[in-house]
Amino acid sequence: MKKIILLSLFLVFKNMILRAEITLPNTIYIPDKKLISNEKHFSGPMGMGLIKSYEYKKKKFCVYNKIDGPRTITLANVKSSCPKKLDD
Repeated sequence: MKKIILLSLFLVFKNMILRAEITLPNTIYIPDKKLISNEKHFSGPMGMGLIKSYEYKKKKFCVYNKIDGPRTITLANVKSSCPKKLDD
């Protein structure tokens, strides 16, 4: 009986730990900043919208400021241009 109670307490405790949500910023880690090319900065109304674009490893990255935090999208073609507005 003790084993069943201990097992059920363990499972309840483990389940409570697994329900915790961890939110990380939507950013991309770049180990060597020297490999970034064609970096451009933009300014929009109240600092919202497209703020930065750069090329890294034959991909283009577009960084946007949104109300709920920064968002980064990746474009496969370096010659593509970043959209001015990010539609969710």
